[in-house]
Amino acid sequence: MIQSMNLVYEINESIPKGLNNIVPNDLANVTNNYVRNIDCVCLDNFELKDRNQVFVNMINKLCIGGTAAIKILNPSLMANKINKSEINGRKLSDLLVNIKSVWSLEEVDDILNQLNLNVKGLYYENLYSIYQLEKA
Repeated sequence: MIQSMNLVYEINESIPKGLNNIVPNDLANVTNNYVRNIDCVCLDNFELKDRNQVFVNMINKLCIGGTAAIKILNPSLMANKINKSEINGRKLSDLLVNIKSVWSLEEVDDILNQLNLNVKGLYYENLYSIYQLEKA
């Protein structure tokens, strides 16, 4: 059993070392239902066609009762900050450079239900939602 794994978009110098970092292509080498905890803060970096598959593959690796933490851009929080003028065009442009896909809140709910995941916690960090999930 693997206790913890950190799913990253790519391994480079900006990724902290010693966290059992793994890229999506290497998920195939991990046995299904064999990981206790997976963290993923990079789902927004994937193209939409790849994003869903990466998420499903990640969840397949979790053991029953295992937990996953995902960090995704929250379009509602972004719209709120734009409406309140907390984000100007320049800040928004800088942010959007690295974003290749966004899930709506409805899409998040749908995929969590389809994969039989329980939300154990939901936190907000600036423009992001951080979900603490448990595989039932």
